[in-house]
Amino acid sequence: MVSDLHPKSSRNIIVKFADDTTVVVPEKTDVSLPEEFDHINVWATVNRMILNLIKTKEIVFYCPGPKKLHMFPSEESIELVEQAKLLGVILQNNFSVNSHVNYVLTLCSQRIFLLKRLHDHCLNYRQLDTVF
Repeated sequence: MVSDLHPKSSRNIIVKFADDTTVVVPEKTDVSLPEEFDHINVWATVNRMILNLIKTKEIVFYCPGPKKLHMFPSEESIELVEQAKLLGVILQNNFSVNSHVNYVLTLCSQRIFLLKRLHDHCLNYRQLDTVF
């Protein structure tokens, strides 16, 4: 369905994976994010699709330092966030990996706890390996 969805500007990038679409608009482009969003919205309407605005987020990346500007969302209906999850990876607007590392460590800790509990309930290593 999305094979004919292309960015309005050649400088902007649309990344498509399954039912997720990500739009990358650089700071210097000939088509702004609101224009690109409107273009995608028109495409969705023509193709009888509805954009899920609850799941739609805007993230503005910047180099860490004292010159961080306060950004307002470029589109009223889209939430401006400091971090977003894209294909299982948490991206932060300051290029830090702290949130993603903490997320992965939390998942690992939960899995190890589960394996320990199963071991305490007499599962042997072969069975634990299967669960793992």
